[in-house]
Amino acid sequence: MKTKAIEIANSNREIERLNAIISEQASKIDSLSNVTEGNKSQMEDYKAQVQSLQAQLSEMQERAITAEDLSSQWQNKSFNLQLAITDLENQLKTANNTDGIVPAE
Repeated sequence: MKTKAIEIANSNREIERLNAIISEQASKIDSLSNVTEGNKSQMEDYKAQVQSLQAQLSEMQERAITAEDLSSQWQNKSFNLQLAITDLENQLKTANNTDGIVPAE
């Protein structure tokens, strides 16, 4: 009888020890699960930031293309105006020379 009581007491202590280990492991699992959820949330935030930056990059590239186009148009118009000014100056010189007037330089 005494041996049975000792065996039962030992078994109860072993059950308590194993229950404590189970509880500790369950706590660790919950903690790791929370960390994983936090990482998932952080990953989603990073994905959203990347998408936002990609959209901004695309917009900036479009603006750069537009700016280059406008710059090219401006250069062409400026060149054409310079040609027109030079042509008018030449016409003026020619007109002055045919009138016998020497242009002042």
